[in-house]
Amino acid sequence: MKCSGQVLWNGQPAWLVEFQQRPDRPARTFAFYSSAGAHPAQLKGRAWLSADSGEVLHLETGMLHGIPALKIFRLYLSITYAPVRFQSRDVNVWLPHVADIYYDFGEFHAVVYHTFSDFLLFSVDANQKIEKPQSPTPYR
Repeated sequence: MKCSGQVLWNGQPAWLVEFQQRPDRPARTFAFYSSAGAHPAQLKGRAWLSADSGEVLHLETGMLHGIPALKIFRLYLSITYAPVRFQSRDVNVWLPHVADIYYDFGEFHAVVYHTFSDFLLFSVDANQKIEKPQSPTPYR
């Protein structure tokens, strides 16, 4: 990874971080699985991080090389993140807002565009309440 400096992302100050799988290290970030086992994919890409909060604003990544044994020749992903406000917990969480993916799997080619919405927040509170047990109900 390397920081390429401060830039603007949609008018917001951001740090641009570029990354690329090192050839001397095992690829552990992403893999395809088949009956023959795991086929790791080497990735490269860029991330725009908010200069104020460090939150990921946008991420672009793609495969450095195809995996001919699986007929996977290209894969590219672009995700824009945005804060989502959850009223139930009075919290903002940065989540994917828009995602584009392009892939070339031999005879299958596609461009998929998806907008995320209607998020739900799941949370669990752990409070302990100790009470005297209730009297058992007589068996009839």
